[in-house]
Amino acid sequence: MKSVLKAFMVLEAFTMEKPELSFTEVVKITGLGRTNAHKVLKTLVSLNCMAQDISGGPYRLGPKLLELGSLFIAQLDLHRVAKPYLMKLSEQFDDTVYLCIEDKGEALCIERIDGPSPIKVTVLQQGGRMPMHAGAAPLAVLSGMQDEKIRQIMQKQGFERFTENTIQNNDQLLNKIKETRQQGFSESWEDVTLGVASYGAPVRDASGNAIGAISIGGLVSRFEGEKREHFINLVKETAQKVSAELGFFENK
Repeated sequence: MKSVLKAFMVLEAFTMEKPELSFTEVVKITGLGRTNAHKVLKTLVSLNCMAQDISGGPYRLGPKLLELGSLFIAQLDLHRVAKPYLMKLSEQFDDTVYLCIEDKGEALCIERIDGPSPIKVTVLQQGGRMPMHAGAAPLAVLSGMQDEKIRQIMQKQGFERFTENTIQNNDQLLNKIKETRQQGFSESWEDVTLGVASYGAPVRDASGNAIGAISIGGLVSRFEGEKREHFINLVKETAQKVSAELGFFENK
């Protein structure tokens, strides 16, 4: 905890007025001893949270902080923009709607809206997490990633088995992702909970990056027959509208 606090003291020493600081200035502003300040700066540089020219000179904030800040802003915008569309989708679908993002190699649910249907799917609550290889929203998020990154996530995560339909290896997963990319939506059919299915579609930012996914979930019986195509179109259209508000427009 003390090391974390020291790191934040160093990071907060940099301001718009003073974006670059010498080692002596860092020591003076933070009140840290020279040895502690050197250790903290060296660690932050190794993590790309701080930067310094090879020849030495002043320190400045590193590219990792821009990446984290951009992610934070994107998530705020994503939730703010998506919320009214999710509410409308929930009314149209009459059941549960989810908004998920990838966080530390897992699918994090940042919004869940339950429709008026008396039967609720309780697998994923707001703030809850799911592995990336199961469920429509996680699969939709993965579809926007490069295959190598998907392999890296799965190497760390592993393939937890929920039902006999759960994807169990990289080949199965990458085939599923290829299918998802081609059709523009993901499909989860009793791979998390028996009797439950879901459909999802990725949400993209202005650069075309998949920053999250919208999905709908309910009992298998709700998705059978003619309703299947209708609900797939609903979730795809909703994801496209949210993406458009975030600055992404698909090429026609």
